[in-house]
Amino acid sequence: MGPFLPLFSVEVEHAYFPGGLCHGLHLVASSHTVRRIERSACLLRHTDRGLMVAFDASAANALRLHAGDVDEPLRFDFLARVADGSFANYTEGHIGSDQAVLLLDNRNAVPDDASGLLRLHAGTSVGVDDAKPLASAAVTQVLSARDRRAPPHFALSVSVDAAHVTEAENHAPRRYLCRLQARATVWKYLLFGEFTEAQEDVRIVDLGEACEFDEPVGERLPDGRSVMAVRSLTPITLQQRSERRFQLRRRGSGTDKVLIKRLPVASPSLISRETLHGVPMLVSEIYVHR
Repeated sequence: MGPFLPLFSVEVEHAYFPGGLCHGLHLVASSHTVRRIERSACLLRHTDRGLMVAFDASAANALRLHAGDVDEPLRFDFLARVADGSFANYTEGHIGSDQAVLLLDNRNAVPDDASGLLRLHAGTSVGVDDAKPLASAAVTQVLSARDRRAPPHFALSVSVDAAHVTEAENHAPRRYLCRLQARATVWKYLLFGEFTEAQEDVRIVDLGEACEFDEPVGERLPDGRSVMAVRSLTPITLQQRSERRFQLRRRGSGTDKVLIKRLPVASPSLISRETLHGVPMLVSEIYVHR
């Protein structure tokens, strides 16, 4: 047995998290991939951003022959699951669907200018075009019947041919990237208490001057309580550590009076659907009491 060299690696980047490091991500090899790794004398190593598969350099020729077998292609499949119950809420795309699953395949990889890696999706981030019906042939090749009953958040498929092995033997393994986009929602501030008595006098201001909010409107909650609702005019991206700085102000004859210096930001756990101006939208509800 000789030294082990990287055969390929996969990195997962998520815009919701600072630095793109997707916390709580588990990439698990499918059952047939576990067997293929063992038969190919390869090793699977998890990294802080994904995984790496290495091979025995002294068995490179045998692996090259295996990779060139047209009757039994050398393919490694991985299922991605995240323990965070809000993952589907803050991730754009068909995450958590029981009808389709995001399936990324390195045979469709394209160069990513921003990272220098090979992107596993055509767009700059994973999109709706990467979702495949659970009953499709592409999905059934990767997911077992058991996995399809409880689909992963997404799946990755990496096919390895002889050229991959030669490149890796020459210390140039292919590095793949999966970039997940954070979901954007309309932010809806629900103001309670004395705010409901000053509907026309308050407004929300973005100190960063990037977002604008609609005029406040009176609404009634299902339990009968009256609130004042203020919605962002456009969707705002959810972030684990949002740098948004919104203030609640009361209009004055000269300058506004600051009522709340920094409003709370949206949480991915409080998302609903509303039809706004005839268009169904995802809405983050943010409760503010005084």
